[in-house]
Amino acid sequence: MTVLPVAVITNGSLLYEQDLREDLLRADVVLPSLDAVSAEVFEKINRPGSGFSIENILRGLIEFRKIYQGQIWLEILFCRGVNDTESELLRMKEEIRQIRPDQIHLNTVVRPPSEKWVAPLAHDEMEKIRVFFGERASIISEFDRHILPPPEAEMTEKILSILRRRPLSLSDLSRNMGLSQNELETFLRPLVEEGNVRVRSFQDIVFYEALQD
Repeated sequence: MTVLPVAVITNGSLLYEQDLREDLLRADVVLPSLDAVSAEVFEKINRPGSGFSIENILRGLIEFRKIYQGQIWLEILFCRGVNDTESELLRMKEEIRQIRPDQIHLNTVVRPPSEKWVAPLAHDEMEKIRVFFGERASIISEFDRHILPPPEAEMTEKILSILRRRPLSLSDLSRNMGLSQNELETFLRPLVEEGNVRVRSFQDIVFYEALQD
């Protein structure tokens, strides 16, 4: 026995087993992950071994909530174009409603992935998802230090897309894109020279603004 709080981090894959659910009842906090709710997305993003199914994982989480009196902090890792679609988010929200976690931790890719097609979401995209899931949700990704940049071929359009919404300083754009200011300047310079982006000064701060087509 210990008087210290006990937290259990789990992928939730075996929570459909009653004995395991009962073993976790003594924990103060359980932190399961749930990156998908449809079978197709689950197979792509988690690549489970044979015998594991998203149906069993969801059933286990829902049954565990019925008997567990402690805190459940659910973590979701988002991957661009995989589990951030509208249909997957809607289904995920419905399943989360049944799981009833106390907190929902939203994350995205923050380390070099094993697959080249894996890409992170930008901060503004994560913020929209946070609002979608409601007051229990929070973003735990550290965009200013670890987020991976979009593929180079998409970089110019990504910068323009962000700047069309509102002007940003170099430091703000750096945090939003997950790139250093020096790296960003190499992409911004031709955009300014070609007349796609305008440089403005406000209260001694330089802002970049996309010109409308």
